Amino acid sequence: MPAFRRRRIAQQLLAALEQHLASAGITRFRLFTLAANASARATYESAGFAAYEILYEKLVDRRETAHP
Repeated sequence: MPAFRRRRIAQQLLAALEQHLASAGITRFRLFTLAANASARATYESAGFAAYEILYEKLVDRRETAHP
């Protein structure tokens, strides 16, 4: 939604969530995004998140694995 971009709404939500979780005694939380979502990744990194896990995926072409 272009009308809401560059207004730091995500950063504000993340900060509020972090504050809420901290007040509940939670010391860690993880979130996920697609590798291709550079905007989300930049937002999370600017909020102090660091990459934790890398997941690889490959689509298998069933035509290549079928035996005649």
